[in-house]
Amino acid sequence: MAMTLAMKPASLSWKTGKGWQATLLGWACGLACAGCMGPPKNTTPELPAMPRASGPLPLVEETLALAEITKELPGTGESGPERLLAGAPPVMPELVPASAPEAPPHITPALAQELVVTPPRPVRSALDAYLRHGPEAAAQALEALPAKDQEVMQRLLPFLAEMEKNGLFVASLSKERAQAFISTLQMIEGDLTTLAPLALEELTFCRSIDGFGRYVPRPAQFRAGDTTWVYAELRHINDVKLADGKFGIQLQGQLEVIRADGQLAVPPSVMESGGTYSRSQRRDFFLRFGYTIPSQLPPGSYTLRLVITDRATGRKAESSIKFRVAAEGP
Repeated sequence: MAMTLAMKPASLSWKTGKGWQATLLGWACGLACAGCMGPPKNTTPELPAMPRASGPLPLVEETLALAEITKELPGTGESGPERLLAGAPPVMPELVPASAPEAPPHITPALAQELVVTPPRPVRSALDAYLRHGPEAAAQALEALPAKDQEVMQRLLPFLAEMEKNGLFVASLSKERAQAFISTLQMIEGDLTTLAPLALEELTFCRSIDGFGRYVPRPAQFRAGDTTWVYAELRHINDVKLADGKFGIQLQGQLEVIRADGQLAVPPSVMESGGTYSRSQRRDFFLRFGYTIPSQLPPGSYTLRLVITDRATGRKAESSIKFRVAAEGP
């Protein structure tokens, strides 16, 4: 850059003697300096290139991130520019969201089961109420159950409470309490009998029958026209209490003789029990009847099938036994 000097002619004072010489010397120095001066040089050291993120910075603007560099860096006592002037690489501060979302808790199967709202359990609540407050509180807890279930639970609760406190099968249990428990179970069994299927055990050919479980079996081989006893036991019978206080059962039976090919050998025969009665409710029941082998059966293998129907409930049960008809001999 050229320097232009605008000079005003000086008024030389010859009176001062050396004053004019000093003025000329100042002009000469000024002209010499103007010729030596060039464009001003920048003595500030160059800053290293600032690294830039390859993509947009998360959560804050890039300008805010750059402004963070100028702050004092934690643990160094230096600001961002001071580190840059010293030649150190810039340190980018860790960017943390203002309010980071919390991770959801890990749901284990046990925790999931606890979080499920369980419906009230009347039976458990009734037992707890019986133990704490007595039968009336237990009855209130059972109100959600059907009437028959309430009745059964009220019968059982005293024994369940005794089992909870002292145990049931212990030496301290009195004979009276044991008998009361048995009677309760028998009453419940009677209530459940009509819900269970009627069961007819395997038929047995017998020489004689003296009672329940007391019979003498015989081989299942006959000649046409022979007569034999047949024994069978019935389970889950419906011994109904009648108006006169007695108990009665009405059964109907149908006998079928089936050939080896599965076809009926003779027309089926129907048996009517006519009703059997007892002054007490029966729990063991058996069938006993005489049967004559049809005279028209040729020698061969057959199956005798008995189908029993409980008239009071309509339930059916069946059982069968194989037998053989031998040829007529001398």
